[in-house]
Formats: sequence, C-alpha cells, structure tokens
Amino acid sequence: MGFFAVLNRVRLLFVQALFTLFLLLTPFSTHASALLPTLETLKLLLTDNPSVALEEIDTLLNKNTTPTYLSAAWFKLSLMKIEAHSLLGHYETAYQAIDELNQVLDKVADPDAKSKLLLSHATVLLSQNRATEAEEKLELALNTTSQADERLIADIHDRLAHINRFRANYRSALNHAEQAIQIAKRINDVPRLAGFYNQIGIVYDYMGQIEQAISFHEQSLMLQRKRNNQQGISNSLYNIGELYRDLEEFPLALSHFEQALRVDKLLGNPRHIANSYGKIGQVLYQQGEYKQAQVFILNGLALTKKMEADSDTAWQLSNLVNVQLAQGDVNEALNSANEALTLAIKSGANRTERTVRLALANVYLAQDKSEDAKEQLELLLKQPQLGTQTQSDIHKQLAAIYQQAGEFEAALAQLKQYQQAQTELKKVSDKNKAYKMALNIELVKKEQALSLLQKEQSLQQANLENLKLQRGLAIASALLLLAGLAIYFLRQRQKQKLEALEQHMAARALEQKNQLLADISHELRTPLTGLKLTIEAMQFNIEPDIDVAYKKVNSKINQLDTLISDIYQSARFDNNVMSLELRPLDINTIVKDCCSELTPVFAKKQQSLRCNLSEQVLLVEGDPQRLKQVILNLLRNSHFYTDAAGTSLIHTRLVDSYAIITVEDSSPGVATSELDKIFERLYRCEHSRSRDLGGSGLGLAISKHIVLAHHGSINANHSPLGGLLVEVKLPIKSAQNDIGHAKSPQ
Repeated sequence: MGFFAVLNRVRLLFVQALFTLFLLLTPFSTHASALLPTLETLKLLLTDNPSVALEEIDTLLNKNTTPTYLSAAWFKLSLMKIEAHSLLGHYETAYQAIDELNQVLDKVADPDAKSKLLLSHATVLLSQNRATEAEEKLELALNTTSQADERLIADIHDRLAHINRFRANYRSALNHAEQAIQIAKRINDVPRLAGFYNQIGIVYDYMGQIEQAISFHEQSLMLQRKRNNQQGISNSLYNIGELYRDLEEFPLALSHFEQALRVDKLLGNPRHIANSYGKIGQVLYQQGEYKQAQVFILNGLALTKKMEADSDTAWQLSNLVNVQLAQGDVNEALNSANEALTLAIKSGANRTERTVRLALANVYLAQDKSEDAKEQLELLLKQPQLGTQTQSDIHKQLAAIYQQAGEFEAALAQLKQYQQAQTELKKVSDKNKAYKMALNIELVKKEQALSLLQKEQSLQQANLENLKLQRGLAIASALLLLAGLAIYFLRQRQKQKLEALEQHMAARALEQKNQLLADISHELRTPLTGLKLTIEAMQFNIEPDIDVAYKKVNSKINQLDTLISDIYQSARFDNNVMSLELRPLDINTIVKDCCSELTPVFAKKQQSLRCNLSEQVLLVEGDPQRLKQVILNLLRNSHFYTDAAGTSLIHTRLVDSYAIITVEDSSPGVATSELDKIFERLYRCEHSRSRDLGGSGLGLAISKHIVLAHHGSINANHSPLGGLLVEVKLPIKSAQNDIGHAKSPQ
C-alpha cells in the first residue's frame, strides 16, 4: 500500500470516528447547528478524497428523511454533495441535485442561499468547460450577494478569473484573481488564499511572466503543505511542472507531472487526471518519445470525452495532432485538428483555439498546402494578447511560406518580426533562468520529498490495512485522534526547522550570486571606462599623441581580454569541466622558464627577481601549462603589488614527499585577517595591495583551483622580506601512487 493510500485510510478512519460519535450522540433534526464544527472536517476530506466525503455526506443527509430546510448545516451539506459529484465527474447527478435545491431554495434561512447555489452551479459548468453559461451564473451571483459574506465574493472572483484565463483575457483574469486574494488576506482565510495563489500563478505563466508565476506557485505550495492538503499539493506540483516545461527542463517537468498524476488518481477527479495525462504526453512528445506520448494523450482524451468537456477534449486533440505529425500520420492529424478546432470554437476557449490553429497550420504545411497554412497563421496574428512564443512560431512559419512562394519582401518582413520576437524571448529566458528557479524550486522539491519520506517512516510502524474501526467504538476513535494530533505537531516542528534551514541556504546563495555579479561588473567597468575616455579623446582630436592613444587602447583591450579569459577559466573549474593533461615533469624547469620570461618585466619597475632552485630533481605528475600558469600568476601578483625597487624571491625545495614552491616579496604586506581571503574570486585587500594595477582579481583563485586539481595545497603567510609569502605544495611522482589522468576534482 502506497503512502497516499495509507494517509487517506487514516483520514477516513478519523472522519468516520468523528461522525460515528456525533451520530450516536446527536439527532440530526433536533440539533442541526451542532453539526457545523464537523462540517469543517468534512470540507477538508472533500478536497482530499471526494469519494469518501460523498459517503459521509449521504450518511448525514439520510439520517432523517425529512430535511431541515432552515438549517445552515443541511444546506451546506447539500452544496458539498454537489461539489463532490462534480469532482468525481458525476455531472448529471450534480445538475439533478441543483434542480432539487432550486425547488426548496425559498425555504432556506440564508440570505445568500441563491448566490451560493449559483456559484455551485457555475463550478459544475466550468468542470465541463461551459464558460459562457458559468459566467452568467457568476455575474448574477455577484449582483445578488450581500457584502457581508466576503468568502462567497472571493470565490466568485476566483471563478471569474478562471473563465477569463480560459478565454485568454489575462488582464481581466488578473483583476479578479487579485480581488480574491485581497479578500482572503483580509479575512485570514489560508485555504482559500492557497488556491487563489495557484490561480494567479497560472495566469502569470500564460502571460509568459515566469518570475511572478514561480513566486505565487511557491507561496501556494508552502500553504498547502502546512495544511497537508494533498489536492492543493498536486495542483502546485502540476503548475511547477509546467514552468519547468516552459524552461525546457523536461526531466524535472516529467517528474512533477508524474507526482501530480499519482495524487490525482488517488483523489479521483477525472478532469485533473486527464490534464496530468495530457501534460505527461506533451513532455514525452518534446523528448521525442512519440509512441509513449500517444498512450498518455489517448488516456486523457478518453476521460475528457466521457466528461463532455469540449475545451479539454480540443486541447488533448491538439496534442495528439503534434504526435501524429511526428509519426507521419498526416491524414489522421488533419482529422484530429479539424475536430479540435470545432470543439474549441464551440466552447469559446480562445487559448485552446490558438493552440489548435497553430497545429492545423503545421498539418497544412506537411500537406504542402501553403495557402491554407498561411490563412490560419494570419488569422492567429489578428487575435489579441498573443504570447511572444506563439508570435515567434507564426512569423517563422510565414517567412518560410513567403520565401517558398517567391515573395521575398514579405518573407524578409516576417523574418525581422521573428527575430524581434526571439530577442524578447531571449531577454525573458535569461531573466527567468537567472531568477531563483535553481535556488528556490529545487529547495521546495527536496523539502517536499523529505517531508513525504518522514511521513512514510512515521506511518509504516502501524498495520493500518488490518485496522477495523467500528462506528460504536468512541474510545478507539479518541485514541486515534490523539495519535494523529501528536504526529501532526511533530511534523509541524520538523517542517519549521527545515524551512528555516532552507531559507538561510537560499538567502546565502542569492547573496553570493549578487555579490559575484556586482564584482564582475565593477571589474569590467574599470577598463571600459578608460577605453571610452581614450577613444573620445581621439574622436574629438584632443589626444596629443595618437600612437600613445593606440597603445592605451590596446592595453585596455588586453586587460579586458585577460579578465574575460580568467572569468571563463574560473567558471570552467566551478563546473568541473576543466581537464588536465598530466605527464611527468620537473618543477625546477618550469620555475626557471617563468623567471626568464618575467625578469625583463621586473626590471622595468627597478625590481629584483631572484630565483633559487633546488639541486634535487622535483619530479611531479602534472599539466605543464596549468602549473606554469600558477607560477606566472604568483610572480605577476608579486610584481604588481610590490613597491618600485622592491624584491621578489621564488625558490623550490623538497620536503618529505612534496615539492615546495615559495614566492615571497618585500612590502607592502597583507593584514593577517585577510591572508585566508586572497584566494577568493575578485577579493581585494583593504589597503596598499588593493590598487587597480591591471589584474583581473581572479589569478589567485584560478591558481588555487589548479593546485587542488593536482592534489596539492596552497596557502599564504607573512614574508620576512616585509610583504606576502605564498607556498605551493605538490606531491612528487613517487608519492602519487599512479594517480590517473583525470579531470579536476568533482
């Protein structure tokens, strides 16, 4: 038995125990108001397991054959019964229950009874994509609702947001969603707020504003986890999966959709199951797994046709069209596309209609019917609030059609618009990927997985499958309830610790990233500013010596080239893609070559460079180019930051089984507190060694990466000469035990 099955079993036992105790002690007809606290528990069960909730609702409603019309509890139970049937796909039964309530509505002592029933009716209609009829019910409900029932008003705005999203009227959808959120916040209704966050997150996703979508979906998921609402968690997993699909992170998207499908199957909502099937099919298609994609799409299609949900059926068919085209079934694809277009237009689903028309254009292109394809694409371009990605696809296809027809000017115009759309998409893509996707969503995912594991471990101790709870055992139900409360509070405490840790980790990672970007921007700006000033001086003829100016320009360009090269090398080390070509070599030879190369450079500054080499051969297994880069970095660093007429010294020696390379110089030195920091990227000392002398600020950091990749160590200390001393230790070849040619450490 899986975790969710066990969890639902426990919840069912708790709820059955509560209702058993209540039914034994309280007659329904005489104490209807006493049922209200129990209704809240039943409402939670309705969200998580509508099938079980329906059984309990029927039990309560059938306890007395004569309904208590004046009871708020009876009316709420009746509305919940309609909702349960709708969630389970029993639409005819739901409509029949609505008609029965309408006949006795004037007997219900609730001023907003009519509005509540209209909202319930609209919700059932929306489950079948009958948006126009649902909107009429909601507008009427909004006009007849008293301002006192803010929860009812918020629910109406939420459904109106859904309808406008369905029609691709995103501004109106945002307006209604924001009103619903404001009300939920004002009355501190956490369950509704979680659902409303999910709604507005979907709207922002459809608008291509991934940053806002991520933010609201994360807030929704956090609230749903706190409530342990499995349907809410499933919805958030589904929508986060869609964000991953937008970013072409297909394995992560597939994982989220599969998790959502598992929960949906346990909860039994056919529309949610169909949607998850369709999304998995989309991802598999994008991964090139066409046969498997078709299986999932057909499963979803069977459910939507059974529900008579025209818009959902059209969407599933549009997915099927793409798969059929990929498999070469052009005629089948045309039939599916025409059927989908008819259903999309009939249901008024503008967003789905756009998807279908784009798929139909692809079919026409596959049949070499360019004019028919062009007609569909040009019709799409006339529709309002068209997404940038859709515009890009349309312009690209139109450019190809016009070029094939020899209309080169029109093709060029379409190609320019395609390039503009691609530029916008690139900007959005870069911003979205740079935004905290890698930080926050992965943390949420890991926390969710850890939370589920903890629940599995907590529950597997009890043999719940064999537990037989009888309605009359009030004492047993009380013990179960106490056990559930203990588990709940324990998990809440664990979740709080995990959330605090993850928030700290996310904040630290974001702070480091922002600091790195700021430092790199500063380093790039310095040579660019000098380059700009020199060029402007040449442009306005205020530079007295052109040759000197060209030398300045070349110097700044070389400085930029060095900085960019160092940033690139540092990034390659960070991502473990810098490979080493190892072979036996003598450290003394490399040090001698470096000293010969840099002696003239030191002489220009009247500095002395002394090179003392060990008399012993220091044979190591290393990459000669990388080790030479380390020594040159250390010597250049000494040259840059040592005063004129100063002294730099490099010497080698053998200590135990290590080759030691020491580079030291005269003043100025480095403060003791900064010795451990100089190997950090872009770190600058506070005082005399922080001057901008042309270095990238990455040399010592890169050197440390290279030394560590050779299984060595590097550290800094004060030099007896008055400056800085840097010591590199590398294992000699005999001590490396045949370390293989390898990449830098993983």
